[in-house]
Amino acid sequence: MALTTNRTFGIEIECVGNVYGDAVYTALRSADCSHWEIKGDGSLRPENSGHYCGHEIVSPVLSGEAGIAEVVKVVGILTNLGLTVNASCGFHVHVGADGLEAADLANLVVQYAKAEPEIDRLMPRARRGNNNHYCGTMSTVSEAARLIMRDRRGSPSTRDIISGVTRGERYFKLNLDAYLRHGTVEFRHHSGTVDARKIVSWIRFCVNFVERCKVSDRLTVQTETRYVAPAPAQAAPQSRDFTARVLDLARSSVRYNTRQRQLLVGMALAGVSGMTDRALAEVSGYAEASLPAILSGMRRTGMEIRRDRRRGTYRLVTINGRWLGDLREEARNVPTVAPPVQPPREVRETRNNFDSLANEPFDIFAGLEPETLSYFVERRAEMA
Repeated sequence: MALTTNRTFGIEIECVGNVYGDAVYTALRSADCSHWEIKGDGSLRPENSGHYCGHEIVSPVLSGEAGIAEVVKVVGILTNLGLTVNASCGFHVHVGADGLEAADLANLVVQYAKAEPEIDRLMPRARRGNNNHYCGTMSTVSEAARLIMRDRRGSPSTRDIISGVTRGERYFKLNLDAYLRHGTVEFRHHSGTVDARKIVSWIRFCVNFVERCKVSDRLTVQTETRYVAPAPAQAAPQSRDFTARVLDLARSSVRYNTRQRQLLVGMALAGVSGMTDRALAEVSGYAEASLPAILSGMRRTGMEIRRDRRRGTYRLVTINGRWLGDLREEARNVPTVAPPVQPPREVRETRNNFDSLANEPFDIFAGLEPETLSYFVERRAEMA
């Protein structure tokens, strides 16, 4: 049965063998497949299976049954050259993302994470769960896709989804970063293979999966307006508190520098108990020995500062002609001003129906032709 969509695809076959890249390219060119690329890949370990060459065979953009036929031809060339795979190899499928919007990418992530345990059953144990560094699980990022769809005012961009879900990291079973680099979604879950039936079946699965995850045409965005009562406002003091009053009086005299003002505030806050020389020195930064002269000079400017020789403290009585007791009483009996009544606040909330779409039943094999379905049944039994 033919592919029922014109969506493009491309593949990357990682393989090993005792054949150099020039020989592989010559064989491909002779079969009129010179537009395929042969690359090196640092993740391949050919020596692990007794080989000395590792290759990544990269297809051009393909589509439809003509593309499938070309894949089968190239795979035949690779196997005829004696190329094979080992545990370091993977098989990646890029599916064209033309027409995919943010909701479609988010749904791809959510559906793949939901289906991952079932898809894992088709793979070797080394590529299940989070066992492989190069194809990490989607279960850790799927909730991020849902949250972004909820939080971005109902209409996030594709970049919002990609940057918020995988954050530029491509080593996931579903690589969204490929959307920005190549305009594709990359499936990295499959193990390495040069088996044409496995390759073709997985291509059909990936293309079908992307096509069935499209929900943007059914996404609806609604804006609701509601009115929220303002938080109760607290009555505000009409005048400032005691400390502020002392500072105001200290600032009103240009004769006092910052340290002297700190002395005044410190003594004012200490009240009748007063402050020792050491405490005043710590508050103002003056040396203890210099305090008597400084306080004496302040007395001459209208400050009443009393010395309790028995207790060894200084106490501020008046500041700029104002008794501290009066200032405290004023601060204690500050009249309050009732806050103005605030009208209800208008709040606009934009929502979409993404969650309901993502929660719909999703059969990962629906839409596949019987031959491909039969392969996956056999594969699941083989990997059990």
